[in-house]
Amino acid sequence: MDRTTKMLILVSILVTLIAAIINQYLGGIVVMIAIVVVMARLIMDDSTSLPEIDARLREDAKEIVIKNTGNSPAEKIHVALGPLNLEYDIASLPADTTHEYPLSSMISEVRLVVQFENDKAELFSRTFDLSALKPEYDPFRPMIPLFRWKK
Repeated sequence: MDRTTKMLILVSILVTLIAAIINQYLGGIVVMIAIVVVMARLIMDDSTSLPEIDARLREDAKEIVIKNTGNSPAEKIHVALGPLNLEYDIASLPADTTHEYPLSSMISEVRLVVQFENDKAELFSRTFDLSALKPEYDPFRPMIPLFRWKK
């Protein structure tokens, strides 16, 4: 736990004691609010330095698009393309940026294995099955397309 969180807990205890002296129910309300604030702070601390790499094929299937959708830069990115026997490295990819790698010809299907590190040198790995023949996964597409779902 960092210093700010410890101070927040200490101030919460003091405010709770003062509120409990005034009114027992007010003290209970302050305890609940303090617990929520401290838990939110702990969750925020837990979710820092997390790069998230996403890969896809461009529409013409001639380029691999690598995007960092996380909240910190991805370092030492190594990309391996499965059956094509092709590998390349990217030194760094800041948050919310993309990198495009041109291919020599169109590809129909490929398996991408991406390994990368965050700023704390923690190693991550992701695997993507990319295809120019199949549509991308749409999590919002309904199972039963009603009401003229977009095509």
